[in-house]
Amino acid sequence: MSMEKKQAKPTAFGILEIDPWLKPYKRDINMRMKRYENLKKAILKDGETLSSFANGHLFYGFHRTKDGWVYREWAPGADVVYLVGDFNFWNPDANPLTRLPDGSWEIYLQGKDALKHGQRVKARVVRNGVSQDRIPLYINRARQDEETKDFFGEIWDWQGEGKFRWTDGEWMEKGRKQDTDKLLIYESHVGMAQEIQRIGTYEEFTKNIIPRIKKSGYNTIQLMAVMEHPYYASFGYHVSNFFAASS
Repeated sequence: MSMEKKQAKPTAFGILEIDPWLKPYKRDINMRMKRYENLKKAILKDGETLSSFANGHLFYGFHRTKDGWVYREWAPGADVVYLVGDFNFWNPDANPLTRLPDGSWEIYLQGKDALKHGQRVKARVVRNGVSQDRIPLYINRARQDEETKDFFGEIWDWQGEGKFRWTDGEWMEKGRKQDTDKLLIYESHVGMAQEIQRIGTYEEFTKNIIPRIKKSGYNTIQLMAVMEHPYYASFGYHVSNFFAASS
C-alpha cells in the first residue's frame, strides 16, 4: 500500500462550467477560493456572517444613547484602553474602557453633551507597559492638525450639527424640466443595464432603460465602451452568478 499522502480532490466551481476559458486556471481558482474560506473562518465568530462583519460600524465606534454616548473599540491584544480628547482635557487616566469577553472594549459616557460635534478624540492603547495614542478604528471622521501635523479622530454628531442636509432639490427640478443649457449625464452600459441573468440587448435598453433615465430628469446618456473581452464578468456582470456557482 502506498504511503504517499492522498491529495484532496480539487473543488469543481460552477464558474468553470459557465466559462470554459477559465479551466486552464482551475488550480489557481481553487487556491484563491481556499484562501478565501480560511480567511472567512478566521474573521467570523460563531454565527456571524460577512454581512454582520461588514456592519461592524453599527456596534463599534461612537454612538448616541438615550442619555449619553457609548464608544466601543476592537483591541484584543491591549492590556488597557483609555478614551482621551477635548472632552476630558486629554486626561490619560480619566476614562478607561471596560474589556468585553470577545476582545472588544467599551465605555458609556453619561449626558447628552458628554461628547460634542467636532471634538477631537483618540484611543490610548496600553500593552506591556507601552502606551500609544491611536485614531479610533471606526471613527466617522479623521483630520490632521494644520500646525502640528498630528492626526486625530473627530466626533460627528449625525443627529445634531453633523446631520446631513440635502441640497440637490433644485438640481433635480431643473433636470425634470429638461434644462438644455446644462448637460445632465447618465452613464450606463447596454449589456449590464438589465436586471436579467444575461447580456442585455440594444432593443431592450431602448425599451426598458432609456424611459427610466428620461423620467429621472437626465437629458444626456453616456454609454460605456462596448468591447470584446475574454471574461465579461470582470466588467461587473454576472458577479452574483460567480459567487452563487462558487458556494
